[in-house]
Amino acid sequence: MCCFAFQAPVVKTFSFVPLPETKVEAASPVFTGEISDGQCAAPGSHDAVMKKFSVNSPANCVRGCAKKYGLVLVDASSKTIYKLDNQTKALDFAGQKVKITGPLDKPANTIHVAAIEVAK
Repeated sequence: MCCFAFQAPVVKTFSFVPLPETKVEAASPVFTGEISDGQCAAPGSHDAVMKKFSVNSPANCVRGCAKKYGLVLVDASSKTIYKLDNQTKALDFAGQKVKITGPLDKPANTIHVAAIEVAK
C-alpha cells in the first residue's frame, strides 16, 4: 500500500532590509580673497594704520589689529568682507591671498573654515 501525504510546498521568502540612504553633501563653496583684519578691511588699505603705528608690513598690521578686530576674508572682486569662524587657522595666512573652503552662514556673514590654503 502506498500512501502520499500532502505537504504544504516549501516557499522561502527573503526579506531585504534597505540600507540607509547615503547623503551626498554638496561640495562646500570656495572663497578667494585676502586675509585681513576687521579694522583695515573696510577702507581697503593698511596704509593709515601702518603709518600711525609704524608697522613695517601689511601682514604685521593684520596680526596686530586681529587681536582687537578679528580676522576677515576680503574678496576684492565682489567687494565683500566675510567673517571667519576659525581665527587661529586663518592667522597663519595673515595678509596673504588665500582660498577658503567651507559653508557660509549667510545671516551671520561668516565662513565656517573647513580648509584654507594659499591661492595660486
